[in-house]
Amino acid sequence: MEADDDGTRTARSVSSTGFRARVLPVFGAWLLVPLALALPGCGPGRSSVIAQSGPERAGQLAHVWAAHVGAPDRKFDASGDMPLGDTGLAYDARSDTIYGRVWINMALIKNMPAEQVETQRRMVGALNDPRIGGMYDHANGHFVLDEAREGYFLVRAFPVAQTTPEKLVDDMERLQTVAARWTTKWLFEVVMIMHGNRPPPTRPVTLAD
Repeated sequence: MEADDDGTRTARSVSSTGFRARVLPVFGAWLLVPLALALPGCGPGRSSVIAQSGPERAGQLAHVWAAHVGAPDRKFDASGDMPLGDTGLAYDARSDTIYGRVWINMALIKNMPAEQVETQRRMVGALNDPRIGGMYDHANGHFVLDEAREGYFLVRAFPVAQTTPEKLVDDMERLQTVAARWTTKWLFEVVMIMHGNRPPPTRPVTLAD
């Protein structure tokens, strides 16, 4: 009886050991999945873009920036636009390009006389003129007068197939930094140059100046 008890206990021990050997690694693997997703670079975020090009990849890239600025549920509307506070993204399906924008200053043109509206439009020309506004840092972007939004924006193109999530976030952040300098200082300087009240820069103007 005692031998039988020992044998039973031995059999149970072997059975239990076999169960742990077979089941616990599998169970442990399931536990590692959510843990891995919580690690940097393993879950949704900058590295989650998988499509190579086209609207799907554009939407994935836009989601990365939207989440970065605290609006993870925002999507392109029917016109391909995504407003995000003082920033925004617009997708052009024909060129497969995302255009990132950052607000610079208001341009309340809807109730302006026609001649003042033309002055605002000429201002955009001066901002983009290589001899005037082009002497200042544009963060590889260009200026747009958005008459519907009644504002000046600094806009940069991001070809979808060539843009990584990291590049989009880094370059949009730099666009924001440069735009802030335009809002607080450089825009006024270009206005003064445009009206002949000061000479244009003789060398490139950067954030370090």
